[in-house]
Amino acid sequence: MPRSMCTLISRSGLIAVTVGAASLPPAGEAGTRGAHLTAVIAPLGAIPEGKRSAAVVSRDLNRVAFHVRGAGVDWVTINGVPGRPYYSIEPATIRFTENHQITYVARSPKGMHVVVGFHEGPAYHSIDPASVRVSADGRHSAFVGRSGRKSLAVCDGTSLCHLEEIRASSLVFSPDGRSLALAARDASSWRVETNQGHSWTGFAAVGDPVFSPDGKRIAFMGDDGRTQKIYLDGVPWSRPAPSVDRPVFSSDGRLLAYVATDEYGRERVILAETDRTHSNEEMERGPYTRVGSIHFNPVGPQMVFPAESGGEWRLVNGGNLGPRLADIDDSSLLFSPDGRRLAYVASLSPGQQAVILDGRPLKVYRRIEPNSLRFSPDGRWLSYAVSDPARLVVVNGVEWSGHSAHLTTPRWQNNRTLRYLARGEQGIAQVDLTPHGRGLHP
Repeated sequence: MPRSMCTLISRSGLIAVTVGAASLPPAGEAGTRGAHLTAVIAPLGAIPEGKRSAAVVSRDLNRVAFHVRGAGVDWVTINGVPGRPYYSIEPATIRFTENHQITYVARSPKGMHVVVGFHEGPAYHSIDPASVRVSADGRHSAFVGRSGRKSLAVCDGTSLCHLEEIRASSLVFSPDGRSLALAARDASSWRVETNQGHSWTGFAAVGDPVFSPDGKRIAFMGDDGRTQKIYLDGVPWSRPAPSVDRPVFSSDGRLLAYVATDEYGRERVILAETDRTHSNEEMERGPYTRVGSIHFNPVGPQMVFPAESGGEWRLVNGGNLGPRLADIDDSSLLFSPDGRRLAYVASLSPGQQAVILDGRPLKVYRRIEPNSLRFSPDGRWLSYAVSDPARLVVVNGVEWSGHSAHLTTPRWQNNRTLRYLARGEQGIAQVDLTPHGRGLHP
């Protein structure tokens, strides 16, 4: 790709750089004629001595946390500011909430605590680190612990249920944080419980519950010992099948899709309205050898999913099929915020990956970084990170190779700022990239 780099200017610790594409990129790339990037690099802080974990970063990329150990105690630092010391801290539990509060599990002389925003919760004898959940607004927390031989679910310091087994992976808050649901077992009977008083019992097995976007409805797989169905608010909603799983609500909550597996192991995607009158009022796609994750358009009923048949993967988009591919990273499927564009990462052959934008493959790289695909809020710019083998950031086909020791994947802060953090010579550097040009055509 043709590239040019302009003069570098340094002012008060800031560095400004311009990288551009001299002409329209070759066929298959999402660049625009004359598009270029400007970069501003600012120091964010030093990497602390004694760090025990990789950097954990808030969604706005303004806060960087490290797990540090020294003098026999553990603590967490945020932008160099240390938190309270503890006997130990579970590194895998250190994360930021949606509203940028730090949360983790720590042990003190009193017991184990869930810490949110450096505020220590009550002490418990045991906490399963894999079960800890914090609501998007950071106001509510829940986890699974042990009390004698039984599991204990705790939400905001109050015991929710005390049963033989509570599946740690099943704990989920509703999008508004008001409701919590989980899957649990008492003796041989499985159930789905909520902190709002719902308890749907008597199953041989259940899947993890899923909330609708407005938090008012719950879907889950229920097994009666003979067949499986999708249950909606505890009521059978789907037709029975040998296996059903992965319920997904549309963005408005009016549609529900799931994967059904027949007696031959073939998979189908079933779609129907949540308020349908009869279970046969549904649309079916398939059968396929395998089906990936189901995704809905954020502003409409459009449903897409990757499917394998005959050793090839294709994206199923309504009645249309995407190009034949060696593999599709279904976690990368991404609609633009306005719902008009669709992008995903695919393998064309071993060691060759490309972003597929609106059904068209872009430039091929050796490896595209997982979870790095992003649209700007206005949908005009598409970014991702690649290893080819050096790390690059690509924005509409323009490549940026500076500060390649990435600590985070790039994220859009607004329509014109793509930010990531990198390891610099003097610690952590904050890199802000600004694209210039027409952007992707409407």
